[in-house]
Amino acid sequence: MVFRGVPIVIDRPSLQVVKCGNTLEHPVNGDIVEAAKFKASLSRDPGKSSWNVIFRHPQPHESYGPPGHRVRRGLKTADEPIAQRMVDDLNQILAEPSLWTPAARELALRRFAEPVVRAFYDVLAPLSTDFAAIREHEVHLPTRDEGFCQVLFLGTFGSGKTTLLRQVIGTDPVRERFPSAAPSKTTTAEIEIVMLQGDFRGVVTFLPKEHVRAYVEDCVLAAISASVDGRSDRDVARKLLEHRDQRFRLHYLLGSIPLDADDELDDSQEGEDDGGYELGIEFGDEPEFAFNVPEYVSDIRKLSAEVVSELSTALDVSPDKAAGDERDSFEELLEEELRKRESFHEFVDRVMDDIESRFALLQNGRVQGRPDGWPTSYAFDSTERKDFIARINRFSSNNGRLFGRLLTPLVQGIRVQGPFATRSDDQLIHPLVLIDGEGFGHASNTATSLPSGMMRRLDHVDAIVLVDNAAQPMQAGPGVILKALVTSGHESKLRIAFAKFDLVRGGNLRTIVQRQDHVRASLDQAIGNVGKALSRSAERTLQRAIEGHVFYLSDIRKASDDLSQFTRSQLAALMDSLLRSVAPAASAQSAPIYDEANLVLAVQRAVEQFHEAWRARLGLPSKAALPREHWARVKAMTRWISQLNQEGYDSLTPVGDLEQAIRDRVYVFLENPVKWEPGTDDANTRALAVAAVCAELNKRLRDFSVRRIIQQRFRDWAEAYIRYSGSGSARNRARAVDTIYDAAAPVPAETPDAYGNEFLLEIRLLVREAILAGGGKLLSVVPA
Repeated sequence: MVFRGVPIVIDRPSLQVVKCGNTLEHPVNGDIVEAAKFKASLSRDPGKSSWNVIFRHPQPHESYGPPGHRVRRGLKTADEPIAQRMVDDLNQILAEPSLWTPAARELALRRFAEPVVRAFYDVLAPLSTDFAAIREHEVHLPTRDEGFCQVLFLGTFGSGKTTLLRQVIGTDPVRERFPSAAPSKTTTAEIEIVMLQGDFRGVVTFLPKEHVRAYVEDCVLAAISASVDGRSDRDVARKLLEHRDQRFRLHYLLGSIPLDADDELDDSQEGEDDGGYELGIEFGDEPEFAFNVPEYVSDIRKLSAEVVSELSTALDVSPDKAAGDERDSFEELLEEELRKRESFHEFVDRVMDDIESRFALLQNGRVQGRPDGWPTSYAFDSTERKDFIARINRFSSNNGRLFGRLLTPLVQGIRVQGPFATRSDDQLIHPLVLIDGEGFGHASNTATSLPSGMMRRLDHVDAIVLVDNAAQPMQAGPGVILKALVTSGHESKLRIAFAKFDLVRGGNLRTIVQRQDHVRASLDQAIGNVGKALSRSAERTLQRAIEGHVFYLSDIRKASDDLSQFTRSQLAALMDSLLRSVAPAASAQSAPIYDEANLVLAVQRAVEQFHEAWRARLGLPSKAALPREHWARVKAMTRWISQLNQEGYDSLTPVGDLEQAIRDRVYVFLENPVKWEPGTDDANTRALAVAAVCAELNKRLRDFSVRRIIQQRFRDWAEAYIRYSGSGSARNRARAVDTIYDAAAPVPAETPDAYGNEFLLEIRLLVREAILAGGGKLLSVVPA
């Protein structure tokens, strides 16, 4: 690495070890690392009696990250001599590469203490948890074959989708507050609600420990950066307690920032409950937790001062005077230096221990956990509604009065079942499964696709409710959703609910009909934009799909008894529409006939669309009108893909982007068959047939995109993360990511090319399968 023209040496963990005696070969730079360098050490946290062992794992499974992955495990003993003997056992394992395979576990158990054997060999196994299967084991998710309608709620953050969900299940917006709603990012985990007579049941699945630690490390690094900038203690604490992408909020777990002497409490919510009802508890009956934020801020100050002093001396640069690329390089060097230091990891360990202590709140239920003690799920039953809501709110609430006692940031998913009723006065329980996921991001004007996981949900649900803000209708985000529904063949499932209709005001909008027309004009414009991006036929298909499926809802933040008659009638119409969506779907009476020769141009344009968008994000020459992503977000993406086994980071989702690019261009190909058999001019028949093929294609795209973008290039992603730092690292990493995309999705060219031809053939086979499974036919046959 080079900073200001001076080479700086930074030790790096290897990507994959090649064993040769007692040495390891680094696959990127070929350096030889002695196995003896992997040493375990004993540690104990301040104020704790039990001992821990800390070591760098020489050969973890790739789902944990590259070799050198740091492992910290409790030894479950307060006796130092016993703990030291366990550490000695682990050091023997680390000194013998012949023991570094899963097959050697039984041999190790005969020679060494069980806690250290588990600490080493658990990390050799894949880190994989089927969260959906865990939830299904505890609470069944019924399907249309059982008479239930599965409904997916989509919308941007703050659109009102969770507030609408509250109306459907009849929860009180003040006293129960389930699920939680707010203008900012609130729902960051999927919530599934089964409306069914009987007792209440619930199951919560938790984020993997590695993901939580990654978020905590990001927060600590951001707090240190704020300290380096000379920001106030309050700003440093704020950076620590809320992740920069608002997906992880430590203050829910650890408590709020202490109030300054001159802070004034907001009295606008004086009439609201103090939170005791929401959790159904007397706070004195709960475990006591230390409030460590002021101490954390003090330690962050010390850590940042120590590291910055050393870096400033070594690089001859003052961070407060560095600017532009030089400042970016300094920040990246600071991050790398911190990640090398045991003091940084010890600080993160303390925060993680503080977080893990909150699992003591998991009482009176069924807890499943990993070998290292981190819970994977918590399930419970209740016969009383108040008790059930109080307990489930522990995992979904955003009530500031409860900060320090909430587990919300740790939740991966929630599934509940019970006699939820749509109206408090008639207690009618509809056979519905309601699914509320994370909102489509604030930066939706830069997003070109829905996340891949969300697209998979579209295949299985019976209805999709797109909730939008009527006061600011149909911005870029809903437009992306509309296009995705058409190209995936799911437009017939679409219902549109405009929340906050009471905020649609103006001197020219004096009647309800005038306000409806005003909002509908924005919807028509958004549908027209889909037509411009795809085709006029797509526009007409969407217009037909939403006929009779648009609803306008005023002030749904109120309790159901306080709603206006107009809103009640609109909610009733929406419910009726949802319940009718489980009726048997009509089948197309005519089959589209395709010639695969016409597919080549569609694939070429799809891949070009994907590359242009990503080159713009990476800051490389591009025709796409997308802003450049910050270097830290691009780096985070390479880390989350290579070390945390994810498909992207936040809104940076290359797998979903490739899928959407292919759907966009192949849709145009699919809606223009060479002929119909039997011939038909009926627009509904044609749209139904094309949608069937598009839906089949959507089912197949994810495995293809994941394999091409990630699985076949996992090592390249790891190299893109660890290789580059210092001056020019952002450009070099951007080029490395672009190279990955070039190899994963080569643009088919006029001149035959082995890689391009292979990619084209794979897509042709994929489309061919979709056409035949969707009821279409082919004129030509793909060569084997």
